[in-house]
Amino acid sequence: MKTQLTAVSVVVLAFCACGPRAQISGGKQGASEALYAASGPLKGGTDKLGAKLGGTGSVEVRCAEGGSTTLSGFGVVLGSGGLTDVGQSFTADYNNCGVMTGMGVATLNGSLAVVQSIKVATSSVDVDQSIKGKLLWQGACDDFLDLDVSQKVAVSALTQTTGGVSMIVKGKVIDTEGTYTFDEAVSVTAGKISVVITADKK
Repeated sequence: MKTQLTAVSVVVLAFCACGPRAQISGGKQGASEALYAASGPLKGGTDKLGAKLGGTGSVEVRCAEGGSTTLSGFGVVLGSGGLTDVGQSFTADYNNCGVMTGMGVATLNGSLAVVQSIKVATSSVDVDQSIKGKLLWQGACDDFLDLDVSQKVAVSALTQTTGGVSMIVKGKVIDTEGTYTFDEAVSVTAGKISVVITADKK
């Protein structure tokens, strides 16, 4: 099973000389944007959950600028509602997953442990997922994301390419710029990640 992931663009906010490199910036907002972008490949998990709960095998999410994210090790997870509240767990391995930035292609590498469940309401279908692990951002963007969060967002928004996206985030996100603790609703713009170009430290 394969899912196409649309490229994520990056907006450059500032730059300086002497060995510049791009890093995630903007405090909590930039961390929220990077989290949202990194969660895009997890849409492959919601597709599998909706089609066949707890199925074996793996899902390959092909990234728009090369590389892929492989979802594997699927298992059934029972929520507090018992048999009416069933989700799944899996591992997401990012393998040079390429995304387009304002400075060229950045690649994401690393592994995330994910637990997902789908919440169906009258007017929306949301995914409630916990995400834990570390991703290296290399190439055009030189940074990392260390995640230990839960995220609630509309399933359709995971691969949205334009417009605003609202999500609820709880937990901790760490990047080069800082450590951020969330327990709130946040809004991001699909296709935008705040970055700053900084000089290499020597």
